[in-house]
Formats: sequence, structure tokens, C-alpha cells
Amino acid sequence: MTDRNDGGSGEPPAGTPPEQPPEEDRSTSPKDRQRSDKATGTDQGLRVLSYLIAGMLFYGGLGWIGDQLLKTRFLLPIGIILGAAGAIFLIIRRYGGTPDPRNKR
Repeated sequence: MTDRNDGGSGEPPAGTPPEQPPEEDRSTSPKDRQRSDKATGTDQGLRVLSYLIAGMLFYGGLGWIGDQLLKTRFLLPIGIILGAAGAIFLIIRRYGGTPDPRNKR
């Protein structure tokens, strides 16, 4: 049982201030905006780096497995090169191009 007796209406008891929606970040100082831009640039740089590393590791790993199964020695370098090329393609597709001036973030 609860101590609060609200009559089952689901509304807060009288005299309680209404709940406010969460406040958005209202910082308008240039220093705060600059910090935010730096974080965004760092985040994008780390994503680009992780695309490159993940692509080379994944496709290089597939090449290594293929080399082990087929008793060859050329699939690992091909996998690494294809992984890097695929990662660069994804990076250009996602981050390349010029920003749309109509799209103000």
C-alpha cells in the first residue's frame, strides 16, 4: 500500500508543482560551442580510424582463414587490401562530400 492518497486519478496531489520537461543545453558561450565542435571532430576521427582498422582486421582475418583452409599465401594480403579499400569507400560515402548549406545542424 502507498501512503499517498491521490484517489486513483493518476494526477499529482494538489500543491505539487507540475513536472518540467528536461531542459536542453542552453550554453551559448563561444568556449562551450568550441569544445562541442572539438568533441565532434574527435569523435568523427575516431570513427574513421575504427572503420579502417575494423575493415582491415575483418577482411584480413577472412583472408587468413582462406589461406589456412586452401594452403595458400596470397589471400591474407588481398583481404587486408580489400578491407582497407572497403573502409575508405564507406568513409568517403559517410563523411565525404560538401555539407549542404540548407542543412543547419
